[in-house]
Amino acid sequence: MIKTKKVGNLGENISRKFLENKGFLFVEKNFSGKIGEIDLVMKKKNEYFFVEVKTSSCDFNKLDKLKFLPEDHFDKRKIRKFSNIVELYVNSKNIKENYFLCACFVLVDLQKKKSKIRFLEEIS
Repeated sequence: MIKTKKVGNLGENISRKFLENKGFLFVEKNFSGKIGEIDLVMKKKNEYFFVEVKTSSCDFNKLDKLKFLPEDHFDKRKIRKFSNIVELYVNSKNIKENYFLCACFVLVDLQKKKSKIRFLEEIS
């Protein structure tokens, strides 16, 4: 069985490629501070997009039997924490451009080597 951290890294890589294919530019990965981490920092035009990635592995033939979706692991408390680390990043890098808090929810079928992704361009 693949470990949770490896599944998370896979989800981040899938999300990065997905966003780059949508015209986003990669800025930074896994920015850490005392209060949390930002999985991906992306930029499009003159705007920053801070992306939280949540990934779950499953068998795509049994999607209807899933107990949890990746987004189930991103509750109000985690959104607040994510918002705080983004504020720290913006202040520490002296960012003046507009920015958005985003999320990528990724399902991966490790056996079939396939993924499904849902991107929320703005969360609150």
